[in-house]
Amino acid sequence: MMFSWPNTEQFLLAILLFLPILSLTLFSLVGNASSFASWLSGFCYKLSPWLYLVIFINLLINIYPKFSPIFIHLNIGLGLVFGIDKIAIGFLIAINFIWLLFAFYSSQLFKLHPQYLSYTWQKFFLFLISLLCFLFCSQSLITSLLFYQLLLLLSHYMLKKHCPSYQEKNIGSFDLLMYFQVFLLFLAIVFLYQYNQNLLFLDNEAVASNLNENYLIILLLLLLGLFLIVILPSFLLLQKLNLDVFWLFLWLFFGYSLPSLFIFSKILNYFFGWQGLLFLLNNLPLNWFIAMFSLYFLALNVVLNTVKNLQSWFLLFFWQQLNLLIFSILLHNLANLNYIYLSIAGFILLFLLLFFSINNIKIYHQYHNLNNYQGLFYKMPITSSLFLFGILTATGIAPSVIMIDKIFLIKTLINQKLFSALIIIIINAVSLGYCVVKFSKIFFINLQELKNFTSHKKTLDFDLYLVLIPLMIAIFLVLGIIFYPIVYNAISDL
Repeated sequence: MMFSWPNTEQFLLAILLFLPILSLTLFSLVGNASSFASWLSGFCYKLSPWLYLVIFINLLINIYPKFSPIFIHLNIGLGLVFGIDKIAIGFLIAINFIWLLFAFYSSQLFKLHPQYLSYTWQKFFLFLISLLCFLFCSQSLITSLLFYQLLLLLSHYMLKKHCPSYQEKNIGSFDLLMYFQVFLLFLAIVFLYQYNQNLLFLDNEAVASNLNENYLIILLLLLLGLFLIVILPSFLLLQKLNLDVFWLFLWLFFGYSLPSLFIFSKILNYFFGWQGLLFLLNNLPLNWFIAMFSLYFLALNVVLNTVKNLQSWFLLFFWQQLNLLIFSILLHNLANLNYIYLSIAGFILLFLLLFFSINNIKIYHQYHNLNNYQGLFYKMPITSSLFLFGILTATGIAPSVIMIDKIFLIKTLINQKLFSALIIIIINAVSLGYCVVKFSKIFFINLQELKNFTSHKKTLDFDLYLVLIPLMIAIFLVLGIIFYPIVYNAISDL
């Protein structure tokens, strides 16, 4: 078999695929044994996402607008297949954006607070980025499952390592659910192969015409295999967890939600076909499912509004919004597929905004040895305002790209005559509206006790690095109203 040199697109894709793991290798080899080594590793950590961005832009220029999937076959005995398509592009843009944000934010945070184990955290972060890039470029379901498993195992290992000993029981319960969830995903893959005789992500226009009642079982197995811990009332285990926000973010966002959403989107697109999914949804008792989900969603929101710990609230808020995102993805399929990308983009921006805001608040309280959030607005006016704006944005009331998503979702429900599902939108708006009122009452009280905090404001709330990131994300959410049509047209052309 003759060797053939890769073309420009394949060469750029190969660099994108291996750049994060090369950065991790260099970062690990340099280490932090000396001040020079620490500077060099930090430089490598901050330079990598910018280099990744330049290469990614060059790749997009080469393939746009006449887009066709690019593949790289690595025959190393495992049958690994990597490539890039429209779904992969969207997730790679998201991961590069997040990588840039963290390189900008964490460098200053770790200077101010070295107790965050900056070297360990950065090394772990690069490891997750590397695995996610391999996952997002996977063009085989087996390859995707391999990196999905690695992400779950790695994130759970680091979570348990930094989890207080008295909370290991709750984390252990999650481990059992996660293992059972992966087993269900494996069953779904086995059944998919049985009916398709293929596990590659290849365009197949005939998929929808071959669907039958067996695919309903596969669809349910797929949902349970990717989102079992979200679908079950496992949030009852979460309300007592008091974990560091950074490790929560890595576990929930990088180790679970992004990989699960990616595999969900790829399987629906290539093995069911979006028209095939529409066929399956029309053959399901949707009103019954909506009624069950409404009760579950109501219970989740009741628990959300009873927790007092900010980390626990953040964890439950993520659970609530991820449930709503899954609901939105399935229903947007009934109207316009490109709205799905709008829902996912809104979810990512919202989660990032609240993560950075809450982390700033927690760091401020640890730095000044505070134990409550009374009068927080007068201590941290920018951060507290961004935090309240984030919650208000999630209701769909504040002017943002999420408001557009909610409007499209409501329009779909009305056009499909699924009026009972509107209760879910109402529950979300009322519950989070109550959260805004609750937090506002706390943030705006005890004015007489704030005279001693005048000198503290500049310590964190007006720090350029720590405040600029959530502020920039909030601006992106608002500007999404203006630029959404441009992005929508670009996606439609791919």
